[in-house]
Amino acid sequence: MNYLERWLGTTRYRLFIGLLLATGLTSTVLQLAAGGERWVINVQTGLMGVFIAGTLVIVNARLSSETRRRLAFMFVPIVVAIGLGLLIPDLFRLFLGIAVGWFLASQLLMRSADNTEYKRAVKALRRKEYQTAIDEMNALIRRDADQAEHYAFRAQLHRLNDDFNRAKYDYETVLKLDPESSVGANGLAEIYLQKGDLEPAREWAEKAFETAPDEWIAAYNLGMIAERQHDNAAAITYLQQAIDLKIPESRHRLLTYLWLARVYYRQDDQKQADHMIDKLLREKRGLNEWKTILESDEAAHLRGVLQLDVRMAKALFERKSMAYAFDLEG
Repeated sequence: MNYLERWLGTTRYRLFIGLLLATGLTSTVLQLAAGGERWVINVQTGLMGVFIAGTLVIVNARLSSETRRRLAFMFVPIVVAIGLGLLIPDLFRLFLGIAVGWFLASQLLMRSADNTEYKRAVKALRRKEYQTAIDEMNALIRRDADQAEHYAFRAQLHRLNDDFNRAKYDYETVLKLDPESSVGANGLAEIYLQKGDLEPAREWAEKAFETAPDEWIAAYNLGMIAERQHDNAAAITYLQQAIDLKIPESRHRLLTYLWLARVYYRQDDQKQADHMIDKLLREKRGLNEWKTILESDEAAHLRGVLQLDVRMAKALFERKSMAYAFDLEG
């Protein structure tokens, strides 16, 4: 259930639980009051339909447009077939068979429709042939130009290819196609951060956070930028929220604790700074992960942003003083 809440987000999760309780309790009360009556069975069937439809609406709001289309292609005929079966009980088994048959057929149809260009782009990416990967995505976008996910992936390729202007254009296109995309807003925030433009980076990070307040990466990026602006109160708020949302990777937890320690150090709050450093020192795996990542060719766009932070964390692991580690910033 915790995973479901993180995936749906707090608001959608509460709507789902409320819908489940409302339909489930109503059905139970009817069963206890007049179980077996024909009208009760009909109402319970209707409640099940309301729950299924409501759940689909809630989940649909969380999915990308491409995923929505694929799920609609798969499940709308199934829901229609089962609905007809409920309306005509004598033919329920026939319609159930049709639903199962469509489910199997849709799997084959969608698999055959998978984008070969995307697969070739991924293979080229693994070979570090970034321009080849970009060319494959260009071909896919010419054929299928209204998918925000295609532009988001191409933006990542442009960043790896050190072409930030084209990456910026692709993230802007993501937002035109999907104005509520936290991926597009976060992408723009990261690009401006890499260029050292903190004000527009902050603006886009705030947009991403407004769109996805229940995603740790949005709070993490916004907290990082606020810390670099020496906006201590905001940095503490957002970085603590990222922690509360359960940052999954050790390397990101490592830097979150470092930034919080730096904030408290600037505020002369030695107790809290020491507390954060204690937490940081439990993330040795994260330090090793950053060492490996930053040494790779693909991390050129990260080194300018995070290399100094990783050096500070390394100094703390080497038992250097807090003053020594943080003076590296200067």
